Amino acid sequence: MRCIGRETIVGLAAVQTLTPPAGIRVHETWVQALTQNVRYTLQGTDPTAALGQVLYAGHPPTILAGEALPVAFEAIEEAVGATLEVIYFG
Repeated sequence: MRCIGRETIVGLAAVQTLTPPAGIRVHETWVQALTQNVRYTLQGTDPTAALGQVLYAGHPPTILAGEALPVAFEAIEEAVGATLEVIYFG
């Protein structure tokens, strides 16, 4: 596997989605909260500051395996100022 793209998402006051590289098959997506905790869902329900799985700020990345997951991923910050770092592998 090799890195095929990355993105940094700021401004998570509203629900944000990922933008995986177009035309390239994604096998794994690594997501990491850098400055504040981030909540995420994978099943189409919008996360809130109190609903969804937690990405703890400063913890190692969470690995999402499978090409459908980046498309289903939705995230929002628990507190103002969250930054989400995302790396795609194919």
